Amino acid sequence: MAVGGKALSQRAGPVGGVEGGEAINSAPEYAELRRVCLARVAAEWYRGLSRVKETTYGDLVDTGDIDDWRINGP
Repeated sequence: MAVGGKALSQRAGPVGGVEGGEAINSAPEYAELRRVCLARVAAEWYRGLSRVKETTYGDLVDTGDIDDWRINGP
């Protein structure tokens, strides 16, 4: 999986050599890790964008306010 022009394994650093990197980038058991990493990269991109340009949720960036994001119930 390429993120910002680099494979996920290149961003995360070496994991058991080339085979480890290929596994992280393509193995089904690492799919959740890839999603989390991609979400983190997207969040940092949005944070940076919100610093230089008005964005829809820019007023929430870096506030630490998650009250409206909580799920009600068990």
